[in-house]
Amino acid sequence: MSGEIGHIAVSRTGPKCRCGQLGCLEAWIGTDALERSALYLNLPSDRPLNHEKPTVHDLINAFINNDSQAQTTLNHAFDQLAQALA
Repeated sequence: MSGEIGHIAVSRTGPKCRCGQLGCLEAWIGTDALERSALYLNLPSDRPLNHEKPTVHDLINAFINNDSQAQTTLNHAFDQLAQALA
């Protein structure tokens, strides 16, 4: 996995990544991680008739609509990305 930005460790005590390392950027801010956050925050899905779990799109909509938990979650993701790029 050498050279993949998603596998830069931003925290050695972070969540376990699919690659087996701890704290990879992907484990913090990948689609799966953000969708787990949306589910944990109990955000409504924009597809209620399909009974689908909330997606990153739902998390972003909540962020745009000033949901403080969504804003905190995405701001943390932005911080992790900035740390990886620094």
